[in-house]
Amino acid sequence: MQSNKVQNIEKVQSSITMIVLLVSFSMLFATLFLGYMVYRVRATVWPPMGMNDLGLVYPLVSTVIIFLSSAAYYLFENKVNSQKINDAKSYLFTSLALGLGFCASQFLVWRDLAIRGITQSSGVFGSMLYGFTWIHIAHVAVGILLLFWMAHKVRGLVQVEYRDMLRVKNVGMFWHFLGLVWLIMFLGLFVF
Repeated sequence: MQSNKVQNIEKVQSSITMIVLLVSFSMLFATLFLGYMVYRVRATVWPPMGMNDLGLVYPLVSTVIIFLSSAAYYLFENKVNSQKINDAKSYLFTSLALGLGFCASQFLVWRDLAIRGITQSSGVFGSMLYGFTWIHIAHVAVGILLLFWMAHKVRGLVQVEYRDMLRVKNVGMFWHFLGLVWLIMFLGLFVF
């Protein structure tokens, strides 16, 4: 009985901590989007700087990669909840590899932007594009560190304990959040 009480308290504390963290990150990205929307609404010509497009190929590739990484992590979570640890590990490593692939794809996005003449010093628009993507990739780097940490935690596991499930859930919330933020960035910055 006492053990269930302690588990419930840990679950609530853990969930509240992750929710507070995600809300604070949401506020950061919401502030960036608000600034971008004010800039875009006030712009007399869009897209600015005489550009026809930003190029969708690399941002779309990034979107697909981070979506697949999030989906792999979701499958990892399901396997962990089913106590199928060996099956779960392959999904975690897939998610991690795709997360690293997302980072690599961001370098391609930046290179493509530079080829198109958009750099971090090419006015407000360039500063905003790079600012968004740099802040996001910094969060993704933290997410990748968490995925490596998770891989270390499950490497030798045979059976998942309650605290392990909390860790898996919280890392998943963070990783899925990053995927959602990228999707919004992709649509807001590159598509519309």
